[in-house]
Amino acid sequence: MPSIGLRQHLRTLTPTLILLYAPVLALLIVVVALRIGYAVPMANLTRDPAQVLGVSPFAGAVSNIGILLWCASTAICLFAALLARRHGARRTPIFLLAAGTMTLVLLLDDLFLLHDIVLPKGLGVSEEAVYAGYAAMIGAFITLFHRDIRASDYPLLGLALAFFAASLGFDMLQQWVTPPGAFLLEDGSKLMGIVSWAGYLIRTASARLKQAMPVDTRVPESVTAGT
Repeated sequence: MPSIGLRQHLRTLTPTLILLYAPVLALLIVVVALRIGYAVPMANLTRDPAQVLGVSPFAGAVSNIGILLWCASTAICLFAALLARRHGARRTPIFLLAAGTMTLVLLLDDLFLLHDIVLPKGLGVSEEAVYAGYAAMIGAFITLFHRDIRASDYPLLGLALAFFAASLGFDMLQQWVTPPGAFLLEDGSKLMGIVSWAGYLIRTASARLKQAMPVDTRVPESVTAGT
């Protein structure tokens, strides 16, 4: 294979470099703007929360694992949608794109505490209204793609929604009484819901890709079995 010069590499990589670094530069500009406009300490915006607050590095471990699962689900769905589209599939890319986008919204909510703090205190949107919006979003997804869902491992999706409902119930219960282990019940149910959600989307994306991709483009099972 002939070697490729540095200039050729740079010309080829230019679009990729822009996609990689432009969002990062935009984020850093926002950080500087917050520092100047709102006098937010720079360290509070760039360092790990455990370092800023001086707490254990394991603080929020369960929540962080949930964030990782949200992120994995989003990335897998969006990447699978792109692959399915490149192989000429019609319905599968739309279904996976919708699932990935919806998961991205839930990821951002969980990561930045949108329904807990940002939207209620920053924009005056009540927590109940945010929950209603998410319920409507999930309901619309199920309505629009009910045929796709029925053809998938939908019990996993049902378990995810049941665990999320249980977590919300434990959260609402704490408005009147805080039983022993309330946070474990609330956050544990939420994590079980995220695990179920991730499992559903990963299995579904894999199954839909197998349908969309021609047989001769897949990795032979004998190869994967031997690894």
